[in-house]
Amino acid sequence: MPPRPRFVSERSLPGRSASFCPPLFGSPGTAGRLAGRLAVWAVLIAAVFWTGCSSSSLSMNEDPSAYREETRRLKERLTNDPGDAQALRELGAIYVRTGQPSKAYDRLKTAYSRVPTDPKTMFFLGLASERVGKRKAALRLFQRFDEVPEDSRYRSLMRGRYEWLVRQDARQQIRDLVAQERSLPTDRIASDAVAVLPLQYNGTADRYQPLGRGLAEMMTADLAKVERLRVVERVRLQALLDELKLAQSRYVDPSTAPDIGKLLGAGRLVGGSYFVTDDNRIQLTLDLASVADGGSVRSLTNEQADLSQLFRLQTALVFDLVRSLGIDLTPRERDAIETVPTRDLQAFLAYSRGLLEEDRGNFGAAQEQFQRAQSLDAGFQEAARGADRTSGLVAAAGPTAKAVNAAVPARQSSAGRRLVNRRMRSMMGLRRGSLPGTRRRVLLRPIFVLEDALPLPPPAPSAPSSVGGS
Repeated sequence: MPPRPRFVSERSLPGRSASFCPPLFGSPGTAGRLAGRLAVWAVLIAAVFWTGCSSSSLSMNEDPSAYREETRRLKERLTNDPGDAQALRELGAIYVRTGQPSKAYDRLKTAYSRVPTDPKTMFFLGLASERVGKRKAALRLFQRFDEVPEDSRYRSLMRGRYEWLVRQDARQQIRDLVAQERSLPTDRIASDAVAVLPLQYNGTADRYQPLGRGLAEMMTADLAKVERLRVVERVRLQALLDELKLAQSRYVDPSTAPDIGKLLGAGRLVGGSYFVTDDNRIQLTLDLASVADGGSVRSLTNEQADLSQLFRLQTALVFDLVRSLGIDLTPRERDAIETVPTRDLQAFLAYSRGLLEEDRGNFGAAQEQFQRAQSLDAGFQEAARGADRTSGLVAAAGPTAKAVNAAVPARQSSAGRRLVNRRMRSMMGLRRGSLPGTRRRVLLRPIFVLEDALPLPPPAPSAPSSVGGS
């Protein structure tokens, strides 16, 4: 196999984003005398800019005049060198921002063929692909997030966009399946496919209500370690539950199990219930529905244990479930199931709350819970992955404009900048080019930010990578 391409790290790029602010004063003494006034001035400037920027809504149709000079320079570079990957990338990103997706796709695809490992190119090409209807191509690009260096902001953005599109696709697939439910063939139900539904909480203490979500996820993860089984992903399962809007008590029920199994393509459904007593004991029941047998449900177990033994109880229930499915585990599979992700109950409760908020679409709240779980147990890898996943969703889920602005804040048009300048001078009583508290006129040069730069492109490959098609 050819070696995996080495991804470009933004830290190693020449011209990586950096800010420059020239000195405003000619002497240190002047700076000392004006320190107090400048503090107020800085606050007022920030307030003016905030007012100017906060009035703009998320849009993929930014004013092209804000990029006129930069667009001209980039086009000149491409006239001199049509293969300039950095110029192609930056021009494509401008076209994405200004609502010109076809132009953006063409420029970014060419940039990608020259440097297929640049994170910014992949991210903006994915967004352009979405906008021109090439959704599968966008998914393939965003799915490569784990190949992007960890110090790149585009890693999290690409992951967030990928997770968001997967969720949207799952919802649409479930809607389509529900609409065709009567005509769905029964042979789409796989006997080795298992779906573990959230366990129903029958107690009264609210703090234990999310536990059923965490227990179901742990059982799903354990069953995924069994080579002879396939499990239904939580994203698809949640999409179905949201669409059907079933009461939790009917998740594993003879009247609903056949329909749920057919829509998910799963031959077995696992559900159950639990409650926690006042003396901190948990009672847990587990049920198994066989879709092939018309949704017949049988109780697998009804166990009690001290809450401190929750993880040992959960592992024992998984072994009972696998045995009831007629599967003999290998020593390697058994050892994998016996590995517990955390033994900290409070960390697991926070993780369970994170799953619940994530399934509700509250990604910010979910991220906070996953981070709390991780802080309580630094070795809790599932919590770390949840925090990473929802961090990307917070930034990049929703309209493509939100993802773009998470990568690079919106730029004001020239008219907008002039308005901000007028407001600032009016608030400060300044004439053009003067500083507060001085009679001296100075040239106030703008602060500017350098765009990310690409290294020199490598020689063109014999068969360039392509993300064309849908």
